[in-house]
Amino acid sequence: MSAFTTSTALRARPNVVAMAMAQQAIVLLAVVGAPLIAGVAFAEWNFVLSLTPQAIFLTLIALRYRARAFPQDLRRVEAFVVFALIFVVASLLVAPPFMALGMPPLDAVFEAVSGITSTGLSLAVGAEDWPIPGHLLRGWIQWCGGSPSPLQAWQSLPAVRARPCP
Repeated sequence: MSAFTTSTALRARPNVVAMAMAQQAIVLLAVVGAPLIAGVAFAEWNFVLSLTPQAIFLTLIALRYRARAFPQDLRRVEAFVVFALIFVVASLLVAPPFMALGMPPLDAVFEAVSGITSTGLSLAVGAEDWPIPGHLLRGWIQWCGGSPSPLQAWQSLPAVRARPCP
């Protein structure tokens, strides 16, 4: 009897998912990088401070795992878990800048999830008074979540694309 069963195929291995997520650190760094650079350019230091820990953390992860090979035995379920986690993690990474712009924490998380999933709903009150980096953040996460990030995430999972369905 084979050790690989249907129930095994439906379980994601946490260590493989973690490695695949680590390989996505550069994509997530791009999500926080552009607003961070804009914050520096416009001297919006509270905004910059709200993104700096995420940028440092993602840079360290990207440097640590850049030479590691992408998991070649990635299961389909693991690919979907990574794909979903990219949206969750990206949303959590960009919520603090919304709080720095004056939004309550729950509204900031809603704004981040809405942006990264390109839903477009907003709870922002007085957004027209935000500094330019705040406007860039809203537009940037909608752009990143709308097409390039999911496409990049999917394209970076070669093991899933190459294998036919069992």
